[in-house]
Amino acid sequence: MEHAPTDHAKESSNFSSISVIIIFAACTLGLVLFQSITAGSLFSFSNDDGDETKKNTTNTKKIHLRRRIQHALTGLILIGLSYIIPSPVGTYMLFVASVLFYIFHKLRQHHPSVQQMYLDSFGPLLRPHEKKADHPPGALYFLIGTTLASGCFEEDIGRMAVLCLSLADPMAAVVGTLVGGPKIIPSSFGKRIKKDAGASAGASDIFKKTWAGTMTCFAVAFCISHVMKGVCSSLGCCIVAGISCALAEFISDLSPILDDNLIIPVVTGGAVTMFHCL
Repeated sequence: MEHAPTDHAKESSNFSSISVIIIFAACTLGLVLFQSITAGSLFSFSNDDGDETKKNTTNTKKIHLRRRIQHALTGLILIGLSYIIPSPVGTYMLFVASVLFYIFHKLRQHHPSVQQMYLDSFGPLLRPHEKKADHPPGALYFLIGTTLASGCFEEDIGRMAVLCLSLADPMAAVVGTLVGGPKIIPSSFGKRIKKDAGASAGASDIFKKTWAGTMTCFAVAFCISHVMKGVCSSLGCCIVAGISCALAEFISDLSPILDDNLIIPVVTGGAVTMFHCL
């Protein structure tokens, strides 16, 4: 007995191999250009206009505003493209992009000229440890996390998970830095643990997490899951989305492997999917 093709199958069939290649090339070039513009002078902040501007510049550098803007807009662009490109095709493109970026990362490790070109082009968007050739950049984890969210979850849940990564994560960092306040792990306790256990530089960042930043992450993820159609139809589901996103963001500094760009979409999308299965 023959089965009628699904909507995704019909949509995917409309995209020939040539169309997929052209769309992939256009999207890749567009995103690379966007990253380059964000890293360039368009988003730079001058401090030549007096003390007030210097103060604003200090705050901007403190919260890494340029990187937060780039992070959020990249996610929003990918979500927007998901409404144009069928899900299977989009997942395939993200997977290929992840593989190509990984190959490029390997080239950085073995060719100083490639590493220097990367730093010259995107240096302002990189965290200090990402500037080292032996450490994968957050953008690679972002691509992998987005690929997993697109391929492993229902379409709407995948979009929700990527949107939580795009908005809840940077908002938590900004609020946590600017507002500050009580830390989730008290400073005295954190110092004792680091001294006794010899916590690594990456893991030590978890001791900087504040209640303000974590609760912001929860609130933004809660609102996203509530607003997006087809994701959460109950208060409990929204709470699960908020808690899972905040928890993923909190534990992301335990190890370099647990990059927030990877685990936030996977944990958040997985938790909401499991809630729907109950």
